[in-house]
Amino acid sequence: MNTFLKETQRIGLTLLVILVFLLAVTSTVVAAPLRAPADDFVITVQTDNPGTSSNTQFTIPTTGSGYNYNIDCDNDGSNEATGQTGDYTCNYGSAGTYTVRIKDNSGSGTGFPRIYFNNGGDKLKLLTIEHSGT
Repeated sequence: MNTFLKETQRIGLTLLVILVFLLAVTSTVVAAPLRAPADDFVITVQTDNPGTSSNTQFTIPTTGSGYNYNIDCDNDGSNEATGQTGDYTCNYGSAGTYTVRIKDNSGSGTGFPRIYFNNGGDKLKLLTIEHSGT
């Protein structure tokens, strides 16, 4: 009987180790960030830095023509707006740091030709450019 108990404990411990490993791997896969296709423009913004929009907003500035883009304000894979041809303001529930993904909607990789702060607007809210597109 003693051998049976030891074997049962060993099997139970092995199953526990496997379960912990699977949970760790699954958490890592679920938490993996979205990767940028070659023509996505990906930035990080801090909404409560000084700017012309409120402390829970970030305005993507444009100038001229040639814009046809989709916007994912929180990089969750869901577009908040599609087919934008001018400025767009992302609205958030609270002030904070957010990753913003701007995606081409033209089909030719040219739907977001430039970001244009003109030394004003929300330029101080822009922290980093992770990916500048093609």
